[in-house]
Amino acid sequence: VDVQGLGYNRNVAWDTIFPEALPHVTSLGFYGTEWPYSSSVDHADYLARANRFWVGENGDPSDTSTLDDWKGIAHYVPARSSVNDVPFVTDFNTGQGHLYAVDGEVLHSGDWNQRGLQDVMPTWRWLAESAGTPLVPELDWTDAWVGGSCLRISGDLSPANETNLKLFKADLTLPPQAEIEVAFRRGVAGAESRLEVGLAFDTNPSSFTFVPVGAGASAGWNTATLDLSAYAGQTVSVISLRFTSPVSEPGYEIRVGRLALRDGPAGTPAAASGAHVEAAAQLDATHASARLRWTASPDPVRVYDVYRRNPGGGRSWIGGTCGAALFVPSIARLSNEVATVIEIEAVGRDGGRAAADTTSLYWGPGGDNLWPCPTANGPYCAVTGQPLTLSAQGSFDPDGTIVSWDWTFGDGDTGTGPEPTHAWTTSGTYDVVLTVVDNAGRAESVAAGVTVSDTASDPLPDLAWYPMDEGFGAVAGDSTGQGNDAAISGAAWTAGPDGGALFFDGIDDYAIVPDYPKSSSTLTVSAWVRADSRPQWASIAKNWALSPGAFHLGLYEDDGDLQAFVAQSNETTVGVREGTPLPLGEWQHVALVCDGDLVRLYRNGFEVDRAPYDGTLLTTRAALGIGVKTNGAGTAPNNTLPSFWNGSIDDLRIYGRALCQNEVRALAAWEPVTGAGSLPGDVTRLWLAPAHPNPFTEATRLEYALPTDADVSLTVYDVAGRRVRDLVRRLQPAGRYAVQWDGRSRDGRPLAPGVYFVRIEAAGEREVRKVLRLR
Repeated sequence: VDVQGLGYNRNVAWDTIFPEALPHVTSLGFYGTEWPYSSSVDHADYLARANRFWVGENGDPSDTSTLDDWKGIAHYVPARSSVNDVPFVTDFNTGQGHLYAVDGEVLHSGDWNQRGLQDVMPTWRWLAESAGTPLVPELDWTDAWVGGSCLRISGDLSPANETNLKLFKADLTLPPQAEIEVAFRRGVAGAESRLEVGLAFDTNPSSFTFVPVGAGASAGWNTATLDLSAYAGQTVSVISLRFTSPVSEPGYEIRVGRLALRDGPAGTPAAASGAHVEAAAQLDATHASARLRWTASPDPVRVYDVYRRNPGGGRSWIGGTCGAALFVPSIARLSNEVATVIEIEAVGRDGGRAAADTTSLYWGPGGDNLWPCPTANGPYCAVTGQPLTLSAQGSFDPDGTIVSWDWTFGDGDTGTGPEPTHAWTTSGTYDVVLTVVDNAGRAESVAAGVTVSDTASDPLPDLAWYPMDEGFGAVAGDSTGQGNDAAISGAAWTAGPDGGALFFDGIDDYAIVPDYPKSSSTLTVSAWVRADSRPQWASIAKNWALSPGAFHLGLYEDDGDLQAFVAQSNETTVGVREGTPLPLGEWQHVALVCDGDLVRLYRNGFEVDRAPYDGTLLTTRAALGIGVKTNGAGTAPNNTLPSFWNGSIDDLRIYGRALCQNEVRALAAWEPVTGAGSLPGDVTRLWLAPAHPNPFTEATRLEYALPTDADVSLTVYDVAGRRVRDLVRRLQPAGRYAVQWDGRSRDGRPLAPGVYFVRIEAAGEREVRKVLRLR
């Protein structure tokens, strides 16, 4: 039915489609149901039109009698339950408003719209039953408990017009510790709420049991928690609010901001982690936009509220989402602050709030220059008297270039450049500080730790090592000599980056180690991997044990991001995750390091995420799955989610110590890019050849040469300056290289035809080439 132009004035053969007192003949679809909004003159008119469209001319779903042809959709379609589980929480938030409140405190003033934050709204609009003139319910956008709106009930209340407002059709069984929290506001301290919560059970849906809410101590918002455990095990069919008074109360008014039905008090969900500013653009001197990302809480989450801390104290709400990323179009710079602290707060399904994870948005001076972002990598390990090369790889300036790198080594010496070399003469722990300066003169510093020992650590793994060079047979041998061989099921031998590897088809291939030595303090898991696709939760290595120290190294859910988690002492998990999908068809070095205080995730020798850790590593017996998540016995794939790897795995190493960054980097030193040969005789600086072919349709070849060993970044940008693909991001020795770009983005999607720019950066130099992708 096309209602785009006429709305409820459209003539429809209702009796033919939905004959009275008979089964429906067919289903019905509507085109243009935004008509109540597009035809309205203001917000009140929109609400009136929408209510008539769906409920009918009387605004009462229990009475749709009218001479008008349009009786409202409620006349033909009976109410269905949308409240089927505990916990059930609604703040009557419509996902839009003129303010945003959290627990009754307004933390944002101004219009906002995020329909993804909308709560489950009342089943009926409105079903107010009274022997007299019922009170008037309505949505109110001038106040809220959480969000931008609440429920407002008003009118002249007396014993003669007690009103039962049916709100939700339900089908849920009350749990043993059932309780319901009500947030309400009368506007007068100590005033009786005159409010009761009504429950109708499935044994007699027309009969209600009412529980009084009581008085409110404050003139502002109050909360009351009502014990419903006496009704545990009964199935609720309807949830209502009753308003009753032994005396007349002209001008009665109450706002209700929350109904939360739970099994006991609200819990505290695990916090989000790894919050960071993925990208930012300073719009002017006092405003910036930012793309934020974080690792989701391992607990079920209702929403993530995002705030900015204010210079004078307190915080302001800047957005919310149900996912693990948010684009904020405008963040205001207050009091000429140097950085704005951003908070990510996970809200559980029962309304409980976690501790906030934080990150910072840095501002440029005068609004025309953003702060440079240094990365000193680390932690490092060194041997007394032996030189160590430090790295500023990953440092960048968001709106310019870094022109200088200055280092202090913690022993009185200093150095310069992106990769200085230094030797410490005395063992101990040192703080190395890197200070970078951008082309506008803005400086920023960061520290990294260096542990200097008199003897070098053993570079070989001590717990388990699978070089996977056998090339035949059904066993991948453990080269530590401890005999913890891996039994292969289906996986095939193939070529690896250096020797052999195992290929897993992503369907049913895997390898299992029944048991292997454990470490109770520190851990490193390292491997070379090549992904051919990104199955959900695909596992590179995972030990299946429900105890602290159990770990997973693989991919995150359906996003395909490199991810790892380690179980803590309190039976929660710490997750670390790279913010982009793992590249397909390329050998990558990955590593998980846990030193007892932090969990770090590395790709190609450089840290991509970290999170604090509180736990003792696994010491009990547990199987190790390679390319799979095993069952509880560690004998076969997990039946529910086996998480098979699709691609190749090589050189899997497990250490009973936390490797330093330079040690991880050494493991990642093998070069996965095509070909390294002699340097062209006339090349004395960084060189990037024109792409060939150019223009291209399927793929183009990019050749480049390095006059010296350097950290190389070869990146593709679109015409808007957005980074769409990292082709190379690692340390390479001097030489000539070639890599192919298939015209796809970081997540594997084919990019639109058009002009793109390929930029190479190494050893302080930069070259750019333009390429044209055709259809």
